[in-house]
Amino acid sequence: MPWPHEALPGRDRHAILGRVDGIDGLYLATAFSGSGFKIAPAVGACMAELIVDGRAKTVDIEAYNLRRFAEGRSPEGPHPYAPRNDHAGRD
Repeated sequence: MPWPHEALPGRDRHAILGRVDGIDGLYLATAFSGSGFKIAPAVGACMAELIVDGRAKTVDIEAYNLRRFAEGRSPEGPHPYAPRNDHAGRD
């Protein structure tokens, strides 16, 4: 049975990918909203590489780790998402 939750993107509207510091063996691939369906095969490959080899080789996913929130970083590139009114004021 799936874990019930509301499908919401991360606070910066990007997925959260990678290991969780301080909890051995815990990895996250979450906060996709609707886009996760489209990129699931690539995410699966990257997460498998991270778990088996210690880093994702197919695509560098380091920018999407959970630490980015504590460090005040965002994986925004040269083409950021446009602001959406339905996300105004979300934490």
